[in-house]
Amino acid sequence: MVLMKGVRFESANVPGTVLMFLTSISLAGYTVLTRKKAQLGNVLEITYLMTAFGFIIFNSLSVIRHLSAGTLNLYFEPFTSPSFVVSILYLGICSSLASSLLSNYALSQIEATKISVFNHIATLITIAGGYIFLQEALEYYHLIGAVMIIAGVAGTNSRFSRANRRQADVKING
Repeated sequence: MVLMKGVRFESANVPGTVLMFLTSISLAGYTVLTRKKAQLGNVLEITYLMTAFGFIIFNSLSVIRHLSAGTLNLYFEPFTSPSFVVSILYLGICSSLASSLLSNYALSQIEATKISVFNHIATLITIAGGYIFLQEALEYYHLIGAVMIIAGVAGTNSRFSRANRRQADVKING
């Protein structure tokens, strides 16, 4: 996508590109590490620890920001707005907790490589959502990318691919 939009390394684009790269690295690390831990432990415990860790980190950052601005007395002010409370509950329970639990469960049952391949389907959903709900343009490179994603998912999960992995396992394990 970055190449098709035209690469212009301006100061505004570099941080975004770096953040996208770091996101990919983080997701890969999460997928591999969670897969290992999910096979050993309880998926609910892993999800609880992830949620608690996020809660502590982000609230600590918020308190630090308020302390540095001298506005600690305003820390709880957003909770007076019903729309804020509903948004926080939705993001906290539906988006974060439920998706983490489902993702961790999937990682306990399916190989990390398959999960990472299926994560690319989110890109297709994003493109479709942008086209349907935001009336964004659907360019030829979106369609080429979509075909490549579908081919990758199908190829990774095909019988031929499974047979090759079994042969490789036999060679490695003797």
